[in-house]
Amino acid sequence: MGFSLDKGTNAHRDGWHIVNASSGETIMNNIIWLIGAIVVVLAILSFLGLR
Repeated sequence: MGFSLDKGTNAHRDGWHIVNASSGETIMNNIIWLIGAIVVVLAILSFLGLR
């Protein structure tokens, strides 16, 4: 029932998340991480734009 993008076993870590988590949780974690990254980038750009 694991979700893995590589051809290894489902019990190891791939650097971002544990690959034996369900695919729904993986998608939600990736969406939350992406939104957080966008917010951080926009905050840095707006801070640099105000100077």
